Amino acid sequence: MKKLTLALLILLSTTYSYGYAESNNATRLDPYVVEVSRSETNYKKLPASIDVITSRDLEIKPKTDNFYDAIKNVTGVHTDQGSGMGWATIMIRGETPSVLVDGVDINPYISATPFNIFTAGTGAIERIEVLRGTQAASQGSGAMSGAINVVMKKGDADNPYVKLDLDSGSNNTQNGAITVSGGKDKLAWIINYAQKYADDYDTPKGEIPYTESRYKNLYARLDFLLTNDHEIGLETTYADGKYQTGGAGYYYLDDTNRKIWQNEPKTTSILGKYNGDFDRFNIKTTVGYIENNLDYIYGNSPYDVPSFLNKTNTVSYKEQAFVGDIRSRIEVVENELLSAHLNYSHKTTDAHSTSTGASVYDYKSTQHQNSFTGQLESKPTDYALLTAGARHDAYDRDGKTTDNLSTNCGISIYPFAKTDYDWTTLWASYSEAFKTPPANYLYMPAAMGANPDLKNERSEGWEIGIKQDISHWASFSLSYFKTEYHDRIVFDLAAFKLNNVGKSNAQGYEAEISIYPTDYLTLYSNYIVMERIDQTIDERLYSSPNPDSKLVFGAMVDNFYNFSMGIEGAHYIDFKLSDGSRHPSEGKTVFDAKLSYKMEYDRLTIEPHITATNITDEVIYSAGDTAGIQPGRSILCGVGLQYNF
Repeated sequence: MKKLTLALLILLSTTYSYGYAESNNATRLDPYVVEVSRSETNYKKLPASIDVITSRDLEIKPKTDNFYDAIKNVTGVHTDQGSGMGWATIMIRGETPSVLVDGVDINPYISATPFNIFTAGTGAIERIEVLRGTQAASQGSGAMSGAINVVMKKGDADNPYVKLDLDSGSNNTQNGAITVSGGKDKLAWIINYAQKYADDYDTPKGEIPYTESRYKNLYARLDFLLTNDHEIGLETTYADGKYQTGGAGYYYLDDTNRKIWQNEPKTTSILGKYNGDFDRFNIKTTVGYIENNLDYIYGNSPYDVPSFLNKTNTVSYKEQAFVGDIRSRIEVVENELLSAHLNYSHKTTDAHSTSTGASVYDYKSTQHQNSFTGQLESKPTDYALLTAGARHDAYDRDGKTTDNLSTNCGISIYPFAKTDYDWTTLWASYSEAFKTPPANYLYMPAAMGANPDLKNERSEGWEIGIKQDISHWASFSLSYFKTEYHDRIVFDLAAFKLNNVGKSNAQGYEAEISIYPTDYLTLYSNYIVMERIDQTIDERLYSSPNPDSKLVFGAMVDNFYNFSMGIEGAHYIDFKLSDGSRHPSEGKTVFDAKLSYKMEYDRLTIEPHITATNITDEVIYSAGDTAGIQPGRSILCGVGLQYNF
């Protein structure tokens, strides 16, 4: 297969980076065009599994007041915010994906996953684009299972407004956000500030002490149009949080650990941007600085409250990152798009920990990374689309260098092209991916599971599928995927250590269906069934707990006599802990709902709403092996106010 890929690469030349989709309607999935690469191809026509959450989806659907909850029920995606030390985690098909903001890779070197992304409010987000499978490898470093791209809102000089959102309810939850957008002449700006606070949460087993949380997010952006084809911009973000987990929340397992954890993440970034359109090519450039800080304290085992309150054990991480990203798309000839992507990052991580005043560990590590992606999209006939490309990654970690070349190819076939029934896309793809271990996997003490001898992870995967529209009232998709992993990093419970599994795989099916009975109603469902195998022993690979089989179903009503409503359920069918035992959330179904009513008075819009999460008050738990109990039923009431100038 690899030789076939390389042969196709030579035949087609190089590079077009898979892009993501844009929607103009939250409910009816009309054809989108790819945004990141600015291809003219509708995403349903591409040989890849792609989903989009629009800003309107975020307004209608329940429990979308932070990034992690907003994506948790996308096909194949699982997020968790309450296990172990309480760090937020993201999984796509059982593996950590790459996360990008406006196409720029923001994965930290500190940890395996970004842990501090838009934790309060989603009002600054235009859409969230999810690309599943190894096809995402061209989009971000370490995108072995997928990539998530967050597209941020821009200011609009022609439509200035101010918007205020307020919520209050269970567990003394207090949420608030304000957005100001506007501009003058060629200048446009937007500022969004959001914060949320909640006391110790209630569960069907009672209130859990030491689980309060608070988050603050600030996003500001300034864009200046030099000419109709050239634009510069400046963007800054600030995210600050403080949340507690663990302790009495460890109900399911008789875990003697039962430590109380308090995390205080802080992220600051400032990015400069340039977008330019020329006759036959365009350039999109981002350069800037990102700083991640994570401080946390924890108590002693088992459930030692005084040691927690006295801050007996402390940990501090600090990461400084300089990033650069250049993307260009070139129209070579008609029906052929060539694009190139150059990415650079320089990350320095400082970490230290103390216990009762004595040092536990202290390390510093620096990683340089640069990558180049090249890919070609070619449409030799109206009935087919071909893609092929390669990505080269080069790393220098504390003087130790490594590099890797990953290739990919894909084909889409349109059997009914040039007819009134061009609703079918048959597609197949093959991709390779590569990932280096994060600093904490390598340099933390062995007693905490770190392993300085970890190898880089590699994968190769293929996927086949069909995307089918049924006129304008329904659409569905079905795909089968299989990914072979080499030296996949998993936590070995028996050895209490991170180790490489020489050879493993993940394979399964994904299905999605959306039905649009009317202009205002959407019914939808998605399903994944997946199996992970450790091929060295020919047994199931459990690794990080992840629902290997999950069913999601829901409905959205968009502005029916000024009412909008979203209701969504998630049923965990096959969910195992790392040792293979049944996860306590297996077999549970969790329902969330939101209802709003819009009132418009000239330039003022008032929209009261009510949100209910975990409606049936299920006893549910976080994904991690510690299986911390999660909040029970909660009710929030609020109002949105928008004034258009």
